[in-house]
Amino acid sequence: ADPANTPKPSNLTKVGDLELLNVYPHDSSAFTQGLICHTNGYLYESTGLFGKSEVRKVEPKTGKVVMKRKLASSYFGEGLELVNNTLLQLTWRKQTGFLYDLDTLDLVGSFSFQTTRNEGWGVASNGSIIVVSDGSEYLHLWDITTFSEVKRIRITDQISGAPVRLLNELEFVGDELLANVWFKDQVARINVNAGVVVGWYDLRGLPYKKRDREEVLNGLAYCSNDNTLYVTGKKWSKIFKFQLPQ
Repeated sequence: ADPANTPKPSNLTKVGDLELLNVYPHDSSAFTQGLICHTNGYLYESTGLFGKSEVRKVEPKTGKVVMKRKLASSYFGEGLELVNNTLLQLTWRKQTGFLYDLDTLDLVGSFSFQTTRNEGWGVASNGSIIVVSDGSEYLHLWDITTFSEVKRIRITDQISGAPVRLLNELEFVGDELLANVWFKDQVARINVNAGVVVGWYDLRGLPYKKRDREEVLNGLAYCSNDNTLYVTGKKWSKIFKFQLPQ
């Protein structure tokens, strides 16, 4: 046998191009809309549905919710991001965002916003700009201090040139923006400045059986300290931890 073609022994499972490191429990009642990995070792999660929307602090390995703050029943929680050491949460159709203290999850502020569809879906920040999705093919760039819109970018596929719609949960990995696409088991890799999808992480081989079509892949949390990515979905009972390529 040709040694060059001999597979290297590994106890890691590959899902597409990604190495699956661990599978942990996740609250199957959580309609996951936003997910953050913090350097304090916890995940922060935003859940949706009217009357059930919350912001949560979660232990990654156990899935235990150690702290939570419920939204008023008229609000449907959406994307979540850490901005200026404060948790920023979008809501769906109320054109309202909320700000929470990271340590206590106390509500410390709110603001109004507009998007192409006047809905809030996903939100991410690289420390200098905030990027917001609304289910259209447009990403909305906000000033990180005032939350006012600076620019609107139409996202297209680099190969076909077709618009990429239904952009949902967002997560920066360095300069690259990852995006869940509603009802798609693939994660878009976006060059925001160019406005193009440059590639995909294919998670169709994820070892998870959905109970119904609403249980879509949604929830991306990048941990910069070890270059890993947590992935889950709406009402999923598991959360997956992947090693990202260097």
